Amino acid sequence: MDLLDDSSRYERFDDAGMGGHIEKAPDYLEDSVERAQSSGIEVEDRPYDNIIVVGVGGSAIGGDIASDWLRME
Repeated sequence: MDLLDDSSRYERFDDAGMGGHIEKAPDYLEDSVERAQSSGIEVEDRPYDNIIVVGVGGSAIGGDIASDWLRME
């Protein structure tokens, strides 16, 4: 087993519960897509060259995850 796969080794240092948020990231992303689709904002149906994701501090991780995910597609 990889050292990082054993959550009991690092949970004691995770006072803010960030590990739980990371585990829930797929749920958060699904919720974001649903909210965006139901927002009523009109989006052109065409390929995009650039997407901007903004965040402050740790919230910028969403942009990093999206960037990595899109590179794999």
